[in-house]
Amino acid sequence: MTMPEDLVELGRVVAAYGVRGLIKVQPHSSDAEALLAAKPWWLRAPLPPGRLGALPVAVPYQVVKSRAHADTVVAQLENLSDRNLAEALKAHTV
Repeated sequence: MTMPEDLVELGRVVAAYGVRGLIKVQPHSSDAEALLAAKPWWLRAPLPPGRLGALPVAVPYQVVKSRAHADTVVAQLENLSDRNLAEALKAHTV
């Protein structure tokens, strides 16, 4: 799948959620509808501190299910089945 040129950052992964590989995303908007409607999600790794240059390539993840949870969004991504994999996505942008 080719990365679209018009991607818009909608939120940031803040934590793993539970033990089954769900992630918790903090939306940039107070209304999470745009994030809930977007499928697939393109996740981009953060730049290491002090590193300047081109942004890392975004990787697509198919959203299996997502829901609002307080002021965040909890989502299950395809092929993400345990907490360790979900924790590795912390600080990625969506």
